[in-house]
Amino acid sequence: ETSSAARPATDAPAPAAAPAPAAPAGAAAPAGSLLALATAVAAAIFSLYIVRPDADDAYFVSRAVWTAQHGRIPLKDVIFTNQAVKAIAGETPVSSVEVLIGALARLLNVPAATVTYEVALPVFTFVAVWAVWMLIRRWAPGRYALCFAVAMAYLAWSGTSSASLGSFHLVRMWQGKAAFVSLMVPLLYFYLTRWAEHRSRRSLLLVAAAGIAAAGLTSSAALVVPLIVGAVAVPLLLAGQITAALGTLLAAAYPVGAGLVVAAYYPLNVPGPPFTAPTAWAWVLLTGVLGGLTGLALWTAPRLARRGVPALVMSGVAGVVTVLMIPGVLARIGAATGANAVLERTMWVVPGPVAVGMLAAVPLPPAVRLRSAVRWAAAVPAVALCAVIVVAGLPVWSPQNLVHAIVAREPSWKYNPFSLHLASKVLQADHQPGDLLATAKLMGAVPLLTSEVQAVDARTYYLELLPVSAQFINDRLLLTRLAGQTSPMPSESAVRAALVRVPVGYACVWSHNTAGLQLLRQAGFAQVQHFGTLQCLQR
Repeated sequence: ETSSAARPATDAPAPAAAPAPAAPAGAAAPAGSLLALATAVAAAIFSLYIVRPDADDAYFVSRAVWTAQHGRIPLKDVIFTNQAVKAIAGETPVSSVEVLIGALARLLNVPAATVTYEVALPVFTFVAVWAVWMLIRRWAPGRYALCFAVAMAYLAWSGTSSASLGSFHLVRMWQGKAAFVSLMVPLLYFYLTRWAEHRSRRSLLLVAAAGIAAAGLTSSAALVVPLIVGAVAVPLLLAGQITAALGTLLAAAYPVGAGLVVAAYYPLNVPGPPFTAPTAWAWVLLTGVLGGLTGLALWTAPRLARRGVPALVMSGVAGVVTVLMIPGVLARIGAATGANAVLERTMWVVPGPVAVGMLAAVPLPPAVRLRSAVRWAAAVPAVALCAVIVVAGLPVWSPQNLVHAIVAREPSWKYNPFSLHLASKVLQADHQPGDLLATAKLMGAVPLLTSEVQAVDARTYYLELLPVSAQFINDRLLLTRLAGQTSPMPSESAVRAALVRVPVGYACVWSHNTAGLQLLRQAGFAQVQHFGTLQCLQR
């Protein structure tokens, strides 16, 4: 294949890319595809059994639950009210995958959380694994199966950070943002590479469709997709491939257009200090041995990738990350977009598993390549990389993970089983109109189960993002302290005043929370039921 830099600047249509030189010939591709297929199926099945709760489900699953139970698209808040106030800052109707899941649940007449955790999760996981395989086949110069094995090891053992690429993969794929970084990022690079190499109308259509799908998964697409497009378009422009570069812009057209429209109606202002470049890298691309391995992969990938477009694209990715690492750049992006609290997602521009996987394609010394008796030596880099990753990393499903995980005996919803069971019993017993006040874990389970009853505070982080008065927020925080027996406990007068403004109909606290029980009784609540040591009162 002729390198892109050697092509004439007249921007003539690019010839079809020559097949990458595979290490083993003939049956290598089918064998590698079978390995990828088996891995994707195994990952999809395994994802059903891993239970690693994520508090953000109070938002993501609640939208699906509300859609399933009401048959309409929720445009306002459904976590704390029944669309009585505007949606939380930073989340817009453009991100619509949860609505799709809710619509499917309504069509199938099954709980929306079941479709989320037991249908969408394995499907997304399967496609995400296969997308990594597709991109490796497109970018790697050979040894595809070995590169793929290293990529999978990297994903599985990157559980040292709750924001790592692995932590957004197998154990969190049901959320749109996780599906975006795990599934759509490699697909975007795959479609953009294929467009740049072949320039067919079908390839261009898939580029545009991938951009639209990305925006449907998460509002972060408006931030990340332009970075991905820049990483592809700029090197193509510098190589004189103007038509190819212009075509890549279609991927960003819808995310950027939707982002601009949304910004006019839903101004983004997610509070929090801006991320520094080292922090963003540490969160997503890790520190220590794995972080160093990711850095090595990123900045050597232009030399390891297949010549032509793949090498150009990886040069662009390394260039984008290098610019983001310059002190002050992320702060400026945060100031311009209002996305300070989620700026670590700019690191999603790096297809980390693929980049690390391609380290397994490091060229061997000529003497080794020429000796057929030691062809097995081609596997040595991959075996060494996997060993380093396993020793230095932590499985994303490990109980020692930053977010406690368990491996269940059967396919399970991704929430603490005891809290979920108890919340279900409380909701079945609660026939009093009004919101439910309970301990934090019980209230967090409510949006997964129903949209007919709202919890007083299902997720404090989202509560503080609501575009409402400080009084609305403070009342709910005060009642949350009461239910959780958190110091400082509120006064009787403050509780009475808060309960006038917050329509609590049912309250459940642990029996050892004697101060909370007393305050509720003084405010006019009477005990009606108990579930073990959980005491429930109603107004």
